[in-house]
Amino acid sequence: MSNKFDVVVIGSGIGGLTCGAFLARSGKKVLVLEKHFQIGGYTHSFKRRGFTFESAVHSVPLGSNGLVMHLLKQLGKAQEITAIPHDSMYTSSWPDFSYTVAPYAEQIIESLNSQFPYEKQNIRDLFQSMTGFYDSFVTPIKEGSLEESDHYKHFISTHQNRSYKDYLDEFISDEKLRRILYSQWPFGGTPPPSAPVAYYVLMFIVHAIEGSHYMKGGFSKLADVLASVITEAGGAVLTKKEVVALKVHNKSVKSVVTSKGEEYFADLVISNISPQILHGDLLEPHARNKLWLRRLKNLAPSVSSVIVYLGLTENIDDLLKDNITFWYAHDNDRKIFDNCTSKGCKEPDHLIFLKPGQHSGGPTLTIMNFVRSDCSENWKTDKKLFAQKILEKAEEIYPGLNSRISMQEIGSPDTFQRYTSNTDGSLYGFENTNSLYGEAKLPAKTHISNLYQAGHWGKPGGGIWNSMYNGYNAFLMINRDDPGVG
Repeated sequence: MSNKFDVVVIGSGIGGLTCGAFLARSGKKVLVLEKHFQIGGYTHSFKRRGFTFESAVHSVPLGSNGLVMHLLKQLGKAQEITAIPHDSMYTSSWPDFSYTVAPYAEQIIESLNSQFPYEKQNIRDLFQSMTGFYDSFVTPIKEGSLEESDHYKHFISTHQNRSYKDYLDEFISDEKLRRILYSQWPFGGTPPPSAPVAYYVLMFIVHAIEGSHYMKGGFSKLADVLASVITEAGGAVLTKKEVVALKVHNKSVKSVVTSKGEEYFADLVISNISPQILHGDLLEPHARNKLWLRRLKNLAPSVSSVIVYLGLTENIDDLLKDNITFWYAHDNDRKIFDNCTSKGCKEPDHLIFLKPGQHSGGPTLTIMNFVRSDCSENWKTDKKLFAQKILEKAEEIYPGLNSRISMQEIGSPDTFQRYTSNTDGSLYGFENTNSLYGEAKLPAKTHISNLYQAGHWGKPGGGIWNSMYNGYNAFLMINRDDPGVG
């Protein structure tokens, strides 16, 4: 196998695979190097004792006119993806009430209007604002343009450094309705009082417009489809290839080196791994940039999770109907988040129940509880204590659940970091905050002339939809900087 490629992509997360696939389609010979024995980052699945589990992803907007399917159509691969729609966007539950958010905007508006008739005009105004931002964000990228619309720039400048709570409170006065809309915050890992407006509005309205879906065959299918674009164009996607160094000369990457001493030369390098690893470890000291390192210090990884994967003896639709359920012990989101970040094994005050769509093998359930990596100094032991408390609380919420458990697997921040190299086991890249740095994150183009970044560490942030947007955006930037690429 040749060690010379047009492009090397470091890491096989969805953002990097998307960028690599479009570069391959444009005629480039692309090599993807993945540390793990499976590709896909958080989209990979795994099997245990006859059960198949999604490692992290459980819902993606896959509407036929949405961004993900638009990009797959451009790659000639849309026909290889079968979307299975969820019956709802999510269900939120508190001790005093619960509410299921319908899957599409018109249904959501109708349902909310019915329950909160005195908020009709406010609901209409809120959705008009959200939809306007969605259109201003998505339309240029669908047209293959990096040009920001006036509406987009106005929305960003108006809401910069403001919180998602502030934004919602401008429209909605009913506290219960506010709580319903706040409660999507686990999708981004930051509570509404400190969550950025643009990211959280986009996160909600993308699902409301494009729908919430599972994917036939599991979400690893998406990674396989993107990888096939690269290999069919003469490139390669290699696993068990950990990149440990980039050789830089005259502010340009000349080659990448693996832990086995293999060296691959390329004209262009795409990093789809943690920026802390890229800028702190892979780049030689002389190639690092003080401004970039200073910016990194102002950005923190997002929350991680203790996650319990359960293989079940029978279906649990009688206990848990919806695909995604957020359970909260109370309505103080800030207090819940602060508890997530405190050390030690706490009584769970929130749980995220994830029931996948169709999959081979027996029925499964995944339960998550947010934590930070530094909540424990020994996750190998403490994850079992956390899991025990999670299952005890889950049994309180859904009596009879634990009697249907056939097997369990436990993941922790260490697990996520070990398999994906996401710093501190981060689930969403950088923490999504309304601070100046938290909203800006890091740009795709680095200070090295031929080194770009893709994936959930950049804008817009975490999630498959965002990562594919980010990967395609990186491709457009590369094409802008070198018009001969596209």
